[in-house]
Amino acid sequence: MVNSIWIVHRFDDQIMQAALNTLNQRCTQLRQQAQHLALCPDTDVPRIFKDLLDSLEQLFAFEHSLMEQHHFPALLCHIEQHARALRGLHRTHSQVMCGAWQKGRYVGSHLLINWFELHNETLDACLAAWLECLQSGQTALNVPRRALWSDTTGGSGSYVLAPWQSRARTDKNDHPSSSGQVG
Repeated sequence: MVNSIWIVHRFDDQIMQAALNTLNQRCTQLRQQAQHLALCPDTDVPRIFKDLLDSLEQLFAFEHSLMEQHHFPALLCHIEQHARALRGLHRTHSQVMCGAWQKGRYVGSHLLINWFELHNETLDACLAAWLECLQSGQTALNVPRRALWSDTTGGSGSYVLAPWQSRARTDKNDHPSSSGQVG
C-alpha cells in the first residue's frame, strides 16, 4: 500500500540564490514606492500609484514563476491571494485616475503594505520554507496518505483511492459523529 507520495526535485544553489536576491530587491522596491506614495504631492499620486501597481504585478509574476518552477504545493492558494490584492489595486487605480488621490494614497501606502506584511509572514514564509527544504538537499517530502486517500470502509483505517466528496452541513457547529456522519 502507498503511504506517501514523493516529490523529487533537483536544486541549483546559484540559480536559487539569484532568484531570492531578485525577490528581496523587488520587495524592497515595493516598500520604497509605498513610502514615496505616502509622502508625494497629490498631483503625483496617479503616476506613483501606477508605478506601485506595475511593480506589484512584476513581483507576483516573478514569484509565480518561481513557485511553478519548484513545484510549490500551495501554488493555487498563493496566487489566489495575489489575484485578490491585484483586483483591489486595479479597482482603486481607476478611482485614482478620476481624482481619488487620498484613497489611492491610503490603499497603496497603508492597506497594501499591511496586507503585504501579513502575506509575507504567512504564505511567503511557507514558500521560503519549501525553498529552504529544497536548498538544504532534502529531495523528497512526505504527503500524509489521508490527504490523498479517503477511508471508504466506515472507519476501519483502510484507505483506498476515491474522489473527495463533500458532506452536507446544516450549521457551522456540526461535527462528524462516531459513525462518520455529519449531524
